[in-house]
Amino acid sequence: MKVLTGGTVVLLVTGVGGLPARQWNSPGAVSLAMRAMARRATMGRDAAPLSYTALARGLVTFEVQAGRALAGPPIRIKTDQVAVAVSRRAPGPPRQRIVGWRELADLPTDIRYHRDHLALLPAAFGTRIGLGEGHEVRDVLHPLAPGADSVYDYALGDAIVVALPAQTVTARRLQFRPKDPTGPAAVGEAWLDVTSADLIVLEFGFTRAAFRDATLEDIVVRLEQGLWEGRYWLPRQQDLTIRRRGAWLDFPMRGIIRTHFVVEDYRFDVAGLSVGGPLLVVAPEEERNRFVWSESLGAVVARGNPSGTPDPAEVRSRVRRLVGASVVSGLPRWGLGASRVSDVIGFNRVEGLRLGVGGVVRPRRGRLAIRGWLGRGWADGRWKARLEATHQAGGSEEWIRAFRVVRDIADEPVIAPLLNALGAQELGVDFGDYYLTRGVAAGGSVRFPAVSVSYRGSIERIARVAVRARSAAGTFRPNPDLGDGVYRRVDVALASGRSSYGMTTSWSGMVAIEAGSGRGVDYGRLTLSGTVTIGSPSSGLVFAGFGGLGSAGLPAHRSFSLGGRGTLPGTPFRRWGGRSMVAVRAEGRVPIPAPRLGSGLVDSGSRVVLAPFVAAGWAGRSGGLPWKETGGGQGGVGVGLEWFHRLLRFELGRGVREGGWRFGVSLRSEFRDIL
Repeated sequence: MKVLTGGTVVLLVTGVGGLPARQWNSPGAVSLAMRAMARRATMGRDAAPLSYTALARGLVTFEVQAGRALAGPPIRIKTDQVAVAVSRRAPGPPRQRIVGWRELADLPTDIRYHRDHLALLPAAFGTRIGLGEGHEVRDVLHPLAPGADSVYDYALGDAIVVALPAQTVTARRLQFRPKDPTGPAAVGEAWLDVTSADLIVLEFGFTRAAFRDATLEDIVVRLEQGLWEGRYWLPRQQDLTIRRRGAWLDFPMRGIIRTHFVVEDYRFDVAGLSVGGPLLVVAPEEERNRFVWSESLGAVVARGNPSGTPDPAEVRSRVRRLVGASVVSGLPRWGLGASRVSDVIGFNRVEGLRLGVGGVVRPRRGRLAIRGWLGRGWADGRWKARLEATHQAGGSEEWIRAFRVVRDIADEPVIAPLLNALGAQELGVDFGDYYLTRGVAAGGSVRFPAVSVSYRGSIERIARVAVRARSAAGTFRPNPDLGDGVYRRVDVALASGRSSYGMTTSWSGMVAIEAGSGRGVDYGRLTLSGTVTIGSPSSGLVFAGFGGLGSAGLPAHRSFSLGGRGTLPGTPFRRWGGRSMVAVRAEGRVPIPAPRLGSGLVDSGSRVVLAPFVAAGWAGRSGGLPWKETGGGQGGVGVGLEWFHRLLRFELGRGVREGGWRFGVSLRSEFRDIL
């Protein structure tokens, strides 16, 4: 018996040479595909060892992406780590047994994975491909199965030479697509050993007709094989990404399942190996609990996937370029939709109760989405509307929109709109200062490995609005006079960051530059913001800061406000402001035990996070604006309490100079934009 603990592994650089011009079904492409079909048909005879065992370790994560354009970083909900013992004796297929399993939940969820999400996909599949135990994809013909040339087109791509310790291997890219894109099929590319036609890497997605689940948006798979003992191409690494959206309502929330497996510790020609029974079984809990892990799950998650692991967005982009985005997207062509819950029903002191309806249309190519929304405020009697076209390709997005809406002065919401609506209606507390704007805007964003760049240009007419509504508690504070007039503006923003799970340092930062003109005056505006977390989100220190500087002509609706929620907790909301502002905050987070309430989706968790904080700020140059200057620095101190897996935050603060205790409730910031 021979033991290999690492093996000789081929890690192909994705995107080598780009995607050259394709000649579909050239003699060379068809010949290589036919040789690969014949080679795969010998699996179990001369192309694979008589027997072997191996151990696969995998991470399975469930994440959620939420908010406008679904462009922000995913929110981790749950992580599972599994250890899978693999064994095979020719000519039978490999058997798998889950011998270790542990999990870590960041937020409540009742998700249950299909069993094949928790194990290796079967040896680059057989003649047919299935996923999700047949509930997601079933009976799709493998592009390298016998007879697949009647279903698929093939094209040759570039080639690379891989240097191995004892030999070199020339690998050639073979792209494939269905002859009939309306039928169930795979779309993608394979890297093949030119000499033997062995499969080295296979990455692909599916046509929309292959999806058996109406909630599926897309699936991308990447299987990588390593060369063991200089002769056996066997599984080495596997990556699977499944994205889901609502089947009947277009809403900015997406569920993502990611799996990442690495296979190691191959042992060949194992004497007396007995293999039989089901292809995949789960060991009893007692046996799984005995499995010895080398480090904590938190440390594994914090480290992330090893360098060289392919970005699923890159694989998805290559797949889409072969047939068009709409062919491999399960999203409906049209339907009702909304950017947030408050688009359907909302309330504030200038509009009163607002009801609305929206929808989306996706033309055939799929990368373009056209969204519309229409609403009316019952107190002000005004109709509001948005019409937007968005085009996405790879890591970039472009958009253009026309609008007539009521908008708050803040660049980012300081409270979830739905929570604000409830507080305004029932308590007469409205955390917004509003103006009416109508016009057109165009912009986009580009994501790079270390930074994302967004840009925007607009022309819009601003109009002041007054309080029109009444709350159950009586009247509201006045809405400030933010002026009127036609304004033209362009702005560019750069954002970057590093996030992590464990006891490390994470950070995010943004700088934005804006230039505009209106009412015969030009102006400029610069903002900088950043957050540094030392430790984990629930146990450590958090430092945050914001700075803004505007020129003398900065209009009121683009000025800075300071105080209370969002800037200076413990002080009166937006008491101060001006054309210059600085705000900083330091907070400690300490988890403490707490009674667990409920179970499943209503499980409150067994800990709360106690978060004492101190904040300071300054605002100046307020001449002609509806704010007053701070007259020196202002400060606030207090304590926050985060509960229900940090979804809810209760905050009690007091102004250092202003005095008075103030209480607030908020939701986790990642979910504000969808409410």
